[in-house]
Amino acid sequence: MLIRADKLVFDARQSTGLSVARHATQEHSQANKDAVKLPKLDLPSFSGSYTAWTSFWDLFNTSIHANATLTDGQKLRYLKASVTGEPSRLVAALEVADANYPAARKILTGIYDNQRSIVRPHVAALINYPTIKIESASALRKLQCEVNEYILALEARGVKTTKNDPLTAHLVADKLDSESKKQSELDSSATKLETLDEFLEFIDQRARAFEAEPKLEKTPNPATSRQPQACKNVKYHAQTVSCPMCDTGEHRLYNCPKTFL
Repeated sequence: MLIRADKLVFDARQSTGLSVARHATQEHSQANKDAVKLPKLDLPSFSGSYTAWTSFWDLFNTSIHANATLTDGQKLRYLKASVTGEPSRLVAALEVADANYPAARKILTGIYDNQRSIVRPHVAALINYPTIKIESASALRKLQCEVNEYILALEARGVKTTKNDPLTAHLVADKLDSESKKQSELDSSATKLETLDEFLEFIDQRARAFEAEPKLEKTPNPATSRQPQACKNVKYHAQTVSCPMCDTGEHRLYNCPKTFL
């Protein structure tokens, strides 16, 4: 009986020792994995602007958060490297560890994923947009881009917009120069409320007319191109994420054969 008891104690100690050693090995392996040099990715930098939050967070989630080959500790390293200014200070005290990644996400989303703070600047930008003083293709294109960005920003935050809204259409019409306003009235029905879509179509047609014949502008600008001026890259367009390692759109980062070899 004593021999059997001694054997059980010996087996238990041996089993415990193996378990402790295995756990230590796993922790060491995890630490080594988190400490490995990660490939440099061309991720956007976020400095705390509410209007830049949605595009930054969407791209980070697609490129890093959804990457199943990365540990949470590695994701946290990428996140800390992608923020500057106030957002960087908010997560600076968090050590790079798997357990701290959810905490970092909670801190940042708790402050910056604020629908009211994100939407308000876009609404204010449209309301405070200056009235066009002198009609030109570039001025009309700029207004067109501002309105499109306003609509996309609201829709990206789940705010339903309607291009039949007479208030928004009136705001846009009020930004036109006097000659364009007069032409808009001549081109529209005397009794029908114009929709925002119709106003945007009118602005596009008028801008194209100036681009085709720059002499129509009251103050011809030699720098005005005959080609339509494209809107700047709006932050809220759906983005096709390509592999930053291969610079190709054929696969995502975590499917790249060059990553984490």
